Amino acid sequence: MSGFGYRLDRAGAMRRVRAGIQRGMGLALEALARASTDQAPKETGGLTDSCGVREEGLGGAVDYSVSYAAVQHENTALRHKNGGKGKYLSDPAADPAVHGMMLEALAAGCREEMR
Repeated sequence: MSGFGYRLDRAGAMRRVRAGIQRGMGLALEALARASTDQAPKETGGLTDSCGVREEGLGGAVDYSVSYAAVQHENTALRHKNGGKGKYLSDPAADPAVHGMMLEALAAGCREEMR
C-alpha cells in the first residue's frame, strides 16, 4: 500500500512542550514574585530584596531568604509605616487576578516555545 502521510516527531514535540512549560513556569513565578513584593513590608527593603524565584523541573517556588520573612508573613498584627502587610505571599497566590496573570505567563512561555 503506498500513499502520502506525515509522521509526527513525538519525542521532539515532547521536548518542546517540556521546554515551553519550563519557560512559562519561570514567567508565572516571576509574576507571583512581583505581586508578592508589592504587598510585602518595606521598612528597610531587605525583605523585598530577598525575594527569589527558584525553578525546579516543571515547577518551582517563590521564597524570601531573610531570617525574619516567616514572622513578617504570619504576624498580621504587625503594622508597617512604609507600607506592606502580612500574608504578602499567600494572599497574592490565592488571588484570582494573580492566578490569571500566572496562567497567561505560563501560556505565553508555551506559545513561544511551540513556534
